[in-house]
Amino acid sequence: MIYQKQPVLEKLEAWTGSFLKQQMLTGAIQDQRLRQEVNHALKYRYDSLDFLESRWVKDCRFDELKFARVLLLYCYYPNTALLVAPELADARLSLAKNFVLATVIDDFFDVDGSQEELENLIQLIERSANLWGETSSVGYCSEQFEIIFPHSKT
Repeated sequence: MIYQKQPVLEKLEAWTGSFLKQQMLTGAIQDQRLRQEVNHALKYRYDSLDFLESRWVKDCRFDELKFARVLLLYCYYPNTALLVAPELADARLSLAKNFVLATVIDDFFDVDGSQEELENLIQLIERSANLWGETSSVGYCSEQFEIIFPHSKT
């Protein structure tokens, strides 16, 4: 029984996880594809993207950009509806990273980038596209820009 002021979702998650583990152990889930999906869901929790935020966002230093909306949940969860199979986990992460990067660059243009920084971004992207990645002769005009640009090339 669930009482008021008890964490309902945590109880449901614990019960569901326990139930699915039992079903897996007893062989009640016979369909191989469904078994893979259940096993993947039990192994990787989807209520948090700490694994992505703690590694990639901090490695990229996007957490230092105060203007940027790093919307991991909004960028990751739609991919889970389209790319359901467990073997597509890398594709889900790749798409989420690209969506986050697009949002950060958009915020840079809309919110924080000066005219000089925006022109610098365009110049670096054009130079990168035309000279197979040669951008060293242009340089970065700000620290924020130095954080963003290297990730736009990957």
